[in-house]
Amino acid sequence: MKPTDNFKKRKKEFDYCEKIIQRHSKSFYAAFSQLPKKKAQSIYAIYAFCRMADDIVDEKKMQNNYKNCFNN
Repeated sequence: MKPTDNFKKRKKEFDYCEKIIQRHSKSFYAAFSQLPKKKAQSIYAIYAFCRMADDIVDEKKMQNNYKNCFNN
C-alpha cells in the first residue's frame, strides 16, 4: 500500500479534522487551505490532534479548579 492510499482510505477522518480547524482557527484554515490537498489534510490532522489534546488538558484544569473552590 502506498502512503497516498491512506488519504483515500481515511477521507472521513480527514474531513472531520478539516471541520475542526475550520471551526476553531479561521486564519490557520485560510492559510493552510492554500497548500496542496494532501499537505493541507496532514496539517489539519495535526491541528485537530493538538486541539483535542489541549481541550482535554484544559478540561482537567477546570475540574481541578472547581475541586479547589470546594476544598477551601
